[in-house]
Amino acid sequence: MNLCRVLLVLTFVSSCSALVADASTVAYWKFDGGFLDLSGNGNTAVATGTSFTNDVFGTPIPRTGGANTHSLDLNNSFSFSPPAPAAIDYLSVPHDASLDIATGSFTIEAWVRLDESGSDPARYYIAQQKDGSSTDPFSSFIFMAKVGGVRSSGDQSVMGLGLPDESSTNMIYSSLGFPGATDNGWHYVSVAVDRPSGDVRFVLDDQVEILSGAALSLPGMNNGETLYIGAHSTGSGANHGFAGGIDELRISNTFLSESQLLVVPEPATPIAAVIGFFVCTLLFWYQRIAKHRHL
Repeated sequence: MNLCRVLLVLTFVSSCSALVADASTVAYWKFDGGFLDLSGNGNTAVATGTSFTNDVFGTPIPRTGGANTHSLDLNNSFSFSPPAPAAIDYLSVPHDASLDIATGSFTIEAWVRLDESGSDPARYYIAQQKDGSSTDPFSSFIFMAKVGGVRSSGDQSVMGLGLPDESSTNMIYSSLGFPGATDNGWHYVSVAVDRPSGDVRFVLDDQVEILSGAALSLPGMNNGETLYIGAHSTGSGANHGFAGGIDELRISNTFLSESQLLVVPEPATPIAAVIGFFVCTLLFWYQRIAKHRHL
């Protein structure tokens, strides 16, 4: 039965890797001590400041079963008047056509740690694709863990998605967010757009909110510009740096089902492993029957 054991291992490993990076994955940064994109599209990030820490949300990583050793540590501290761009820790990713997701269905997800929280002007940008010399309405998309002062009225502690059209940022606000004092803990956040229905889904840990048709009148645009991670793009760099940590940032060019998100624990028996077990069972009985006939 050694052949079966090998088959089970191979099918299990292949199923785990397929769960995290498939044809819909356009970028995936684990931040385990580096800025490489594991999607195969070559979207390696360029660091301005930043460091890594072994403070992580946990291991193994949901849906992949892989180890989680480090996270991206953004040593920014919020002030209402953001410090000069050179003082901001952030990442930038040069434009690649694989990142032009705004006009189709997409999912952006990450694990985040907010070091400052509550209803205050602090802004937590996870990802923004934007020409640094343009204003925010020329962004392709903006995903924020907490909108802060971007929202002039209403709850500033909630998540938000911007789908600009060159005249407006068109922010869509979730009701899920980070009110009250920070807990210095890790939280899963994601946003997804389903273009056929126009639905926008926000997820915060085990909470799910679907805003039906929220993106129907917002077709989006692809500006072919740099992707900024952990900060807001300006004409000369970045400001509003993310104060905290980001880990397991993944972008997909499809509306992932909830069962595919990186917050869902890995099933005990992936389908490929089940198939492998079935094949091994058949092989076992075939060998038993052949041996019996030989006797």
